[in-house]
Amino acid sequence: MAVLICVRHGETTWNASGKLQGQLETDLNDAGRKQASALAEHLAKQSSQKITAVYSSDLRRASDTAQTIAEKLGLSQVSTTPLLRERHLGRLQGLTPKQAREREAHAFKILASSSGDEPIPGGGESFGEMRDRAARAAEDIARQHEGERVVVVTHGGVLQSMHVTATGKPAPGRVPNASINVLSISSDNQWKFQSWCDVEHLKGVGFLSSAFGGGAKSG
Repeated sequence: MAVLICVRHGETTWNASGKLQGQLETDLNDAGRKQASALAEHLAKQSSQKITAVYSSDLRRASDTAQTIAEKLGLSQVSTTPLLRERHLGRLQGLTPKQAREREAHAFKILASSSGDEPIPGGGESFGEMRDRAARAAEDIARQHEGERVVVVTHGGVLQSMHVTATGKPAPGRVPNASINVLSISSDNQWKFQSWCDVEHLKGVGFLSSAFGGGAKSG
């Protein structure tokens, strides 16, 4: 069995303003950098077993969060992969949910669903496409690190898809920035989340309270 400590990247300006990021590049804001530091401190202090590697989406907001974690853990390298990227949102990227509902109602309806194989118009992915590539990435990492603990830094939509892979059910609400979600994957690819959306380490740093609400949000 491998244990993947799956975390969402720190907050960005677009997270705070509610814009749909998808695969567009955005940077961590001040809150996000503080969240990444608090997350790194927590992982360095709390892990009862050594963390052997850090993996990340190659989008900057994730890889910057991952680099902060790796430096605190004394690891020299972050392995990045496009398989851990956020879902491509097609024509919805860069819009607020209000704008998306008004301008791209059909595309927004597809985004709001946690099932189905219809891609988002404008070059976007279906939920199933994102779920499948994220599962491939997680299982490949698990095979390479059997018996180990590794950190995987990714995005809200990807983590929601991982919840579906593990449980067959949609995730309960959104995934907060810099939250910890501990996933075990066995050698025969049986998935189990040991914890979900842990934000205790962010006390005193803060996170978006809207993260626990319903509705579609991806970033």
